[in-house]
Amino acid sequence: MNELAPLHLRAASADGSRIVINFSLYDFLFAYRLLVQEREQAMAREKESVSVLGGVALRNLRWVTPRIARLNSPAVKERLEVAKMHLASGSVACGVLGYELGQLIQLIEEDVHKESFFQYDHEGAYLLRSYREEWDQTFYSFTAEEEDSDYDLDFEIRSGVDCYALQQYTASVFHMMRVAEIGLRVLAKERGVTLPKDKPVEYANWQEVIREIDKSIKVIGSSWPASKKKDRALAFYNNAIISLNALKDIFRNQTMHLRGQFFESDASRAMNMTKEFMNNLGWSLTESHRGPIDWDQEMIDDPEGP
Repeated sequence: MNELAPLHLRAASADGSRIVINFSLYDFLFAYRLLVQEREQAMAREKESVSVLGGVALRNLRWVTPRIARLNSPAVKERLEVAKMHLASGSVACGVLGYELGQLIQLIEEDVHKESFFQYDHEGAYLLRSYREEWDQTFYSFTAEEEDSDYDLDFEIRSGVDCYALQQYTASVFHMMRVAEIGLRVLAKERGVTLPKDKPVEYANWQEVIREIDKSIKVIGSSWPASKKKDRALAFYNNAIISLNALKDIFRNQTMHLRGQFFESDASRAMNMTKEFMNNLGWSLTESHRGPIDWDQEMIDDPEGP
């Protein structure tokens, strides 16, 4: 089964801050039933040595451990380790193992009552499981390779998708705008953008950076001779500018200036627009670009374009 990595989010509750654990319910239930089964088998042969249970029981407990451990209960983890130790030793009676497993099951049942869980709907769970495939061109082109990079592309995309699945739509839009800003910065670097007073691009507002990128595109339009290469370059840059302006006006400005909140349809649109912008940008531009795209080489490598 394709598992969801556990993502821990703090959530307030009546008895203080609890950890809400997002995980696959199927795995947890299967692991719990496996523990019950192992206990029943141990108690059925309580006076015999655990060696009669063979290696299957130990393998089952090892499989169970990471799934049950997501309850983040030290007592549960300790009981699991004791049970595995008894099995590995092969010298204690099955009844002792059965007792330990019974105590473990009781602890799990008690801890489940204390925890809170968010249930993803099917669409949200699918989006979270498949986000790397959906953003494959973006990850291929823009995964940060520089040690001094001050952003984490995977974190921003995953957080944006996860917030959408958690129905935190304004937060999802916020993360998507951070993803789009990665594309904006990379495009600015490729265009050789410089700002007044040597202001770093990462400290400028979007409009300042977009304005300078647009100036460089106009130079291409006015100085390059008519050719397929010119048409290809202008189409690439102008599409990027159109996308950035749309993201800025529809989402980014409202997110940064507390102008209302976003809902499911808004967040879905922001996510799809950002994904299309980044994937399209990734066809000709990568995070490691340090100079202008070689459009002559682009025409050789991919004559038809994306």
